[in-house]
Amino acid sequence: MKKAQLRIIAGQWRGRKLHFPTVPGLRPTPNRIRETLFNWLAPYLSDANCLDLFAGSGALGFEALSRCAKSVTFIEQSATLVPYLEKQIKLFAVEDKAAVYQARFPFDAAAIFKGEKPLFNLVFLDPPFHQNLLGNARENQTFSVGSILSRLITKTLSILKPSISITS
Repeated sequence: MKKAQLRIIAGQWRGRKLHFPTVPGLRPTPNRIRETLFNWLAPYLSDANCLDLFAGSGALGFEALSRCAKSVTFIEQSATLVPYLEKQIKLFAVEDKAAVYQARFPFDAAAIFKGEKPLFNLVFLDPPFHQNLLGNARENQTFSVGSILSRLITKTLSILKPSISITS
């Protein structure tokens, strides 16, 4: 399988590379957009509990960990990418700060987190193009009140403050 890579922009792992398989439809967030996003999110990152909902390459989650996020939960639907993300977590020695789950969105949070109710105060949403997945998130009330949602859609960057909450 063909491999791809990208670099972490800043933080303790600045310059380190993430290696991942090329998968049809996978389009890691470009460096310039990640840099802008994380510059905007800097005041919120320290000790943040993050959810990387459409993890893909893991670029957003690993960038957050590099910049002192307390934890990152990666959710990825691809059976090809999940083992890669687990391997990267071990390579970066952050098994105590990161977890990977395989699930297709929308998903049953209670089933994935096995009764725990994790609180995410920073949520990264970079879904596959041309799918109404974010509309489903609002309908299913998936995120906590006061969380900051980072939503990346076809090269457009915006920060949303939702008024929806986690339910089990």
